[in-house]
Amino acid sequence: NQDDIEKFVRLPYLGHTPVLPNDAEKNTQKRYSYVYTHPQSDLAESLRYIRVGINFSAPPDMLRAFAITSSIPQEGKSFCSCNLASSFALDGNRVLLVDADNRRPVLNTVFNLDNSNGLTNYLTSNTSLESVVRPTEIPNLDFVAAGPESPNPSELFLSDRTEAVPG
Repeated sequence: NQDDIEKFVRLPYLGHTPVLPNDAEKNTQKRYSYVYTHPQSDLAESLRYIRVGINFSAPPDMLRAFAITSSIPQEGKSFCSCNLASSFALDGNRVLLVDADNRRPVLNTVFNLDNSNGLTNYLTSNTSLESVVRPTEIPNLDFVAAGPESPNPSELFLSDRTEAVPG
């Protein structure tokens, strides 16, 4: 609960997201862009609340990039990432959503894009960042796919090129 998070983790509680019923949206693409397609929903409102909490958590120049992660698969990282990114974009912010899950990338399917060119290509070659950034149907939201699977994904992030990614 909120008290446990603040007491044991020693981080502020930003909010919760309601679980969408299975029949709320069966189409994966529409579930992952639910905030965009259902801006008056409880989910959209909860993510606006979290977005405001993030915005007030630090000065704007410190909030250029953040990661959404968890300890196990299937906890909703991709779902929350897409919908939170949509919430920021719908608020007028320019957002670049990067799928950094090189082992099980899913976000490219959400945006109906192939995964053959993405973050892996940028980090391991002379590919420009601009060449892997793709627009989405959501205004102000661009996307970078994970790219081809790497034999050692954690090593990718030790690259000097990782530091050159804006944010």
